[in-house]
Amino acid sequence: MTGIVDRIARYQAASDEIHFIATSPGSEKDHLVRIEAVLVDMVREGGLFPNEYFPVLPGPDGGGLYRLVEFPDRRGSVYVSVGVACRQQPPHRHKSWALVAGISGGAEENIIYRAELDEGGQSGALTQLRDKAIGPGEVEAVHAGEYHAIKVESDTPVLHLHVYDYSVNDPFQMPIFDTREGGSYSYLDTTKFDPPYPAISAGEAADAVFGGGALLLVAGDASPAAGEHIRVIDADDALAKVETAGTDPRTVIIVQGTRAEAHAIGVRLGERGHPLILVVNIDR
Repeated sequence: MTGIVDRIARYQAASDEIHFIATSPGSEKDHLVRIEAVLVDMVREGGLFPNEYFPVLPGPDGGGLYRLVEFPDRRGSVYVSVGVACRQQPPHRHKSWALVAGISGGAEENIIYRAELDEGGQSGALTQLRDKAIGPGEVEAVHAGEYHAIKVESDTPVLHLHVYDYSVNDPFQMPIFDTREGGSYSYLDTTKFDPPYPAISAGEAADAVFGGGALLLVAGDASPAAGEHIRVIDADDALAKVETAGTDPRTVIIVQGTRAEAHAIGVRLGERGHPLILVVNIDR
């Protein structure tokens, strides 16, 4: 059975390779082929993505997107998408290419379109190019300039890996059509995207700290004693504690606290160059 230390090592190794490919010279086609091979290896390896790390988020859309590894330069970052019955997204275009790989639970239907937008207006026509139900172990590319719509129909959580040339929150005005039939569309400011981090248990955090060299940041009063791999913090001194410790950016950081405070600290650390952050939510 895959443990947290092994999972972290696989997350780091695969995401490093993906980031290297995404930022290397070469064509989009070459990048997609090479990254697809990495993703296939990940999603076909059992036990890497437990459902409990990626619970369905509250809200009307029936799912959510988690940041698994998000690099400071916002290139080649990796996310986990979770969806249940009736999760849908209308046709939209990312800043550049994207790859979707099925992990578990069922299929995510991706309908790919070419769009012709009216000059100076906010309407356009969509032409369907292909339709792919991406199940476990399968991968589909959305090329730069293409639009895609997403639909999930399942009574149990459906997990997929999403890799983007540019991170989902990289500055971009994302065009989104109201319906799959085309017509009117609007723009979404992607800097407002703020995906949560994977949530692990307190026991797994201890294993990662003492078995894998992760750094645990504990927010709040109810916390273990500070030590070589443990820092007791609040949101304001998280960065100072990490920097004082001389922490290498490749060190995995685990933040324990309420959902809100752990996320806020994680975002600050991510902005300062720490790509892999996990949280222990004490209020979940």
